[in-house]
Amino acid sequence: MKKLKAVARIILFLNRNIFYSFKLRTFKNAEFDNYALGPLKKKDVPKILDLYKEFNEGNELSLEKRLLLKFLGNKFCYILCSKSDEIFGFGLYYFNKKDINEKTIHEGYIGIKKEFRSKGIGTNARRTALEHFSRIPSLNGVSSRVSLDNIASLKGNIKLGFEIKEKYWDENENKERVYLVCDLDKYRKNKG
Repeated sequence: MKKLKAVARIILFLNRNIFYSFKLRTFKNAEFDNYALGPLKKKDVPKILDLYKEFNEGNELSLEKRLLLKFLGNKFCYILCSKSDEIFGFGLYYFNKKDINEKTIHEGYIGIKKEFRSKGIGTNARRTALEHFSRIPSLNGVSSRVSLDNIASLKGNIKLGFEIKEKYWDENENKERVYLVCDLDKYRKNKG
């Protein structure tokens, strides 16, 4: 019974994201001083999966998210590359059930190698993603979940315009977390 529930959860997740992917655009390439941001390409999926394991103590990304990256990664994931073409980070987005109801897309995971952190790269990449999603009229916002002990991530979210909507205790992580949403109108107005 447990396996059937897991399979059903995966199928629902993939169906939801495949259906709503038709409203999304592929991430565009953007050049910055010392790095570039672009859409995930199929050839780079193994590297992203390895990076995720590196960032998460050897734990793998869930099966449904691995499949999403493999088949629709260019719409749901951006990658960060150094000038020497080393992939050093990525951002993964997807639709949860709550996102469909609220017309948001979820910022599921942002990861950057340690040597590239604290340089504004993550904030700039996330801002670029928010601008990207603001061009999709059917989306009202981007949602995120952050542990309260992750001060850097929480500060980064607030700096980008995310607002705390809910505070809760996460049984799985055994931590207090917050649910935040960034209203994309802030980014639409900036585009004039």
